[in-house]
Amino acid sequence: GVLYAAFSPDGQFLAAATDNKSIIIWDVKTNKEFNVLLGHTNEVYSVAFAPTGTMLASASIDNTVKIWDIYQSKPTHTLLGHTKEVSFVTFSPDGKYLASGGYDKLIKIWDVATGTEVKTLYGHTDKLCGIAYTPDGKYLATSGWDKMIKIWDTATWQEIQTIRGHTEKACFIVFSPDGQLLASGSRDTLIKFWAKNK
Repeated sequence: GVLYAAFSPDGQFLAAATDNKSIIIWDVKTNKEFNVLLGHTNEVYSVAFAPTGTMLASASIDNTVKIWDIYQSKPTHTLLGHTKEVSFVTFSPDGKYLASGGYDKLIKIWDVATGTEVKTLYGHTDKLCGIAYTPDGKYLATSGWDKMIKIWDTATWQEIQTIRGHTEKACFIVFSPDGQLLASGSRDTLIKFWAKNK
């Protein structure tokens, strides 16, 4: 089955992460399968398109992150560093960096062009399951089973804020298009909105 799906920025493609180790790319206009990406050895948890729309990242239970050209069937990079399953990936708005969060409680920042690890962020005390950049790329938000949301300054990779408010794991976070609001969804059945600090 499908575990996660994401549209390309131009809406032309839909990528589906599946529990059979594959990523299926659909051409939305023709409603036909465009490509199948093979390379993970276990379920694929999530996928994210780069701003270019032809590059895709995937996170898997096999502890790896992979970067793909959707016109090819094999990954261009396999990113090794997480010690447990990886739950989410997201590209920076300029497409130069990729952030990943995993069940090892770590956030890793990767250089997309080289596939090398740039930084590991420590601070969460349980599994990671949410990750989002502000539209201007200046901040990264992360959330997890520890019920906390953390905000990181991407210039220094320092944690600048910890948000507490959910009573269960906070697994989905997204910034508003202007970057002024952060929405978080939790197993406590609540969606909360947080205003960006000035």
